[in-house]
Amino acid sequence: MNFRLPWFRHTPRVPCPPAIIPQPIPAGPFSMAGNTHAGKVRDGNEDACYYDPSRGLAIVADGLGGHAAGERASMLACEVIHERLTPERLEGIFAGDEKAVQVELSSCLRQANRSLRTQSTTHYRLSGMGSTVVVALLDGYILHVANLGDSRAYLVRDGHAQQLTSDHSVAAELLEAGMLDEAQARHHPCRNQLTTCLGTPLPFPPAYTRMMTRLDDRVVLCSDGLWEMLADKEIARICMEAGGASEAADRLICAANDAGGHDNITVIVMLIC
Repeated sequence: MNFRLPWFRHTPRVPCPPAIIPQPIPAGPFSMAGNTHAGKVRDGNEDACYYDPSRGLAIVADGLGGHAAGERASMLACEVIHERLTPERLEGIFAGDEKAVQVELSSCLRQANRSLRTQSTTHYRLSGMGSTVVVALLDGYILHVANLGDSRAYLVRDGHAQQLTSDHSVAAELLEAGMLDEAQARHHPCRNQLTTCLGTPLPFPPAYTRMMTRLDDRVVLCSDGLWEMLADKEIARICMEAGGASEAADRLICAANDAGGHDNITVIVMLIC
């Protein structure tokens, strides 16, 4: 895609180089692992991701606006969201009605958007910065996903990958209007032309999905550096063949690089167990 990304944090506290793949940390009925890679073409990595198994929280962001601006945008998006979604706050939200999480995720993305716009307008080197974002929350077996832009979440179940998010792009709008089929949309020249993302004046409402997961499901969050390189069926095959969340994330990134690695690649895998 046109956006490139760099910062990654494997845990809420300890930065980790992209070459190091952590072991998944059990937390409730799932394990979680992720990583990021610059790919084979980009000089830098403007992707960012964050995950915390103890909170059931995972975030992938894909920055845009040039190297420094894109890097800061994706970092800031992750920071604002995970700093707001504290364990105490999540406990209260999960105890609310079924709309509570959707409202909170929308509020999180609004706050992140305000932060990006403030940075963009007060620092000339960051002018025009923005970021896609996809956020997943697991409350036991209940999965909540919200996104802006074209970073995606997939549910891999019974050997098939189902896209849970909605791309906010020109190609996606043409697909929804029936002017393109899925194969055409995947390769359309406007597939990376976003219609909304963080950092824009009116980026809302985000897309939102709530669903019940089940034993042996895999949930994959990724930047477009993964899904543009690998077909959905290949993402599903790799996830099903991998021994766990960490191996699945590692193998997905390797496969995207083997397919060309045209963009930064970021992946978080949740394994429901």
